[in-house]
Amino acid sequence: TPAPTAPEEGVGLTEEKLSARKGLPPLLVPIGSRRPEPLHYIGVSYGITAELYRFWKRAGFLCTYVRQVASDITGEHTAICLKPLDAVAGSNTDWLPKLHADFRRRFASLIGFSSLATLPPSLPLAVLSPKYVAAGGAEGRTQEGESVSLTAEELEENFSDYDIRRLESYADSIADHHLVVDLVPALARLFFLDRLPVALSFTQAAVLLGMGLQHRTIDALEVELKLEGRQLLANFNKTIVRFVKHFRQIREAAVARDLPAQRKVASAPLGDSLDEVLTAGGMEAKRAANSVREQKAQGEYEVPKDAAWESVLSKHAAAGSTPKGTISLPKRKAPVKEDKEEKEEKDDRGKGGSGKKQRKSEGGGGGKHTPGGGGGKHTPKGGNRK
Repeated sequence: TPAPTAPEEGVGLTEEKLSARKGLPPLLVPIGSRRPEPLHYIGVSYGITAELYRFWKRAGFLCTYVRQVASDITGEHTAICLKPLDAVAGSNTDWLPKLHADFRRRFASLIGFSSLATLPPSLPLAVLSPKYVAAGGAEGRTQEGESVSLTAEELEENFSDYDIRRLESYADSIADHHLVVDLVPALARLFFLDRLPVALSFTQAAVLLGMGLQHRTIDALEVELKLEGRQLLANFNKTIVRFVKHFRQIREAAVARDLPAQRKVASAPLGDSLDEVLTAGGMEAKRAANSVREQKAQGEYEVPKDAAWESVLSKHAAAGSTPKGTISLPKRKAPVKEDKEEKEEKDDRGKGGSGKKQRKSEGGGGGKHTPGGGGGKHTPKGGNRK
C-alpha cells in the first residue's frame, strides 16, 4: 500500500484518498514486556451474603460500601471490598482502615432503614465485626489503633441518671424490658462501635443488634434466630446486666479519681505470730493478777507496827538477843460499834437536844402505873402489891 500523502490544497473530503499508515507504535504489547504500573489496592464487588463476606474477609479484604437497595435481579445488596497491596515508595496505607471505620459507623445507622432492616441479624453482625463478641471476650483492650472505653463524661452525655436507674431496675428484674427499649439503640451503637468493652456471646449480640439497630420486636427475632421469646429475653437481660456493671465501674473510677490521694503508711512485719502475741499477753495478765492477789494476802496477815510490837523488839534489842519462837502481844480490843439509837442520841446532844424523849403516862408521875394511880407497879384495888 502506498504511503499516505498529504491532501492537496483545494481537494475536498470526498476526493481525498485514505490509506493505512506504517511505522506507528502498536496499541497492544505483550504483558511480559511491559513494566507493571504501581497499584495501591485491589477491589472486589459482589452480592453480599454471610458466606461470601467471611470468605473475602479471610482473604484480607475490608468492606467499604453496601448498597441500600437490593438488586432487582439477584435480590442481594451489592458490596465493595478493598485490600491494600504492598506499600509503594512514598505512599500511605492508613487510609483504608479509616475508610472502613467510617463505613462501620454509617452502616450501624443505616441498618435500621430501607431493605437493610430485613437482613438476618447474622449478616450485619458479620459486617460490623464487633471485637468483643467471642467466648469470654477481651475486656479492656486499649492497644494502639483500638477504641477506648467510654469515660464518665461521655456516659453522662449519652445516659442520664434516670436512664441508669431504669437500666438497673431492669437488670434487677424489677421492671419489664419495655421500660428500657428506648435506650437499646444507644447501647447497641456504642457496643458495635467498640466503645463498650463488654464480652457478649453471639446470641446476645444478635439480640442486641436486632432490637437496637434493626428495631425489631422479640416476636420477629424468634423467627430469624429460631429461639423462643423467653430465651431471647433471658439473653437480653444478661446483656443489660453486664452493661450496668460496666457503667458502675466507670462511675466508681471517676469518683475515685476525685478523692484525695491515700497516704502510704510504712508498716513493718510483726516479729511474732498472732498466736505468740496472744499467748504472751495472756501470761502477762496472769502474772499481774497473781501479783495483786499476793499483795492482798500480805496485807491481810501483816503484823501491825504499833507500840506493843515496838516494846517487845526494844526489850530483845536491849538484851542483845533475837526474838525466837512465839511472841506474846497484848490483845487489842476491837472497836465497839455504836448502836443506831446511841448515834442518834449523840447527834441530838450535839444539836442541843435533851436526850431521849421521856415517856409520860396519862396520870402523871414517873414509872409505869396501873389505872388506879400512884407510883410503882400496883395490882387492881384491894389486891396485894408484889
